[in-house]
Amino acid sequence: MFGLDKKKAEAGKWRVPERTLIFLAFLGGGIGALASMLVFHHKTRKKKFRIFVPLWLVLHLIAVIFFTYQNNRLVITEYDMEEAGDLRIVQISDLHNVTLWWQKDYIADRVKDLSPDIIVITGDIIDSNHTDIDSALYTAGELAKLADTYYVTGNHEYWLDEEEQSKLFDGLFDRGVKILDNDYVYVTTDKIWYAIIGLDDRSLGDNTLKDILADIDRDAVTITLAHEPQYISYYAAAGTDYVITGHAHGGQMILPGIGPLVAPDQGFKPELTEGVVESGSTRMIISRGLGNSVIPFRVFDYPEIVVIDF
Repeated sequence: MFGLDKKKAEAGKWRVPERTLIFLAFLGGGIGALASMLVFHHKTRKKKFRIFVPLWLVLHLIAVIFFTYQNNRLVITEYDMEEAGDLRIVQISDLHNVTLWWQKDYIADRVKDLSPDIIVITGDIIDSNHTDIDSALYTAGELAKLADTYYVTGNHEYWLDEEEQSKLFDGLFDRGVKILDNDYVYVTTDKIWYAIIGLDDRSLGDNTLKDILADIDRDAVTITLAHEPQYISYYAAAGTDYVITGHAHGGQMILPGIGPLVAPDQGFKPELTEGVVESGSTRMIISRGLGNSVIPFRVFDYPEIVVIDF
């Protein structure tokens, strides 16, 4: 636009309004605007261009650094649950096929340092808006090398087409990830045993969990993997001891005086975004997750790996 305006000026023709050029620089064109001023020697005598174009450029660079840090600063959150049998669960949620700091092994390396007994992936391992199944499968495969890894679906898995779903689920199976589709497995320790239940994302608000629990030995501590936290009343009514969820992305932006801003299926100022929530005898752990989807950045809501020690 700067080059076009320069040519039109030399030819004495219609000009691009200055406010348009300034506005384009404000929208993110600061680098191009400054380069054009230097290359075409255009608008260099205009005070507002000498002030605002470098200003917008500096602000944009600050914004890029800020949001890059917000999206990539990984936090490890640990919770202690009072049970008799030693079991360390590491939770990965809402990966959305992200690679933190552009390092494909970054997440798996951090999980390795945590020495998990089992790893659980609570849905949205991919993102249906910018799908990269190969990236998601690579991370899942590296996790499965560290410990027994269990996976349940999220909503994004069901927004893929049939071919993509097959590639994802077959790829997880081939890499040793155990898909729990309205099913359960027993995990034993020296003292007690746990039933790890996995709910399909389409079965969260019905009686599926209650029916599964009816088949499980009553002496087992029940841990339910379910992608979405807003169904807590169903989980509690079914009678599971623990639920491990994600989906809310921590509220996406945590603003001073406001708190978490928005979460899927909870709208603005959501309540179920992170931490431990109790309903009756059921305790639910909510992860902020690792990736983003529709909103591409986080604010004071850092990506999170959750560690739960029983």
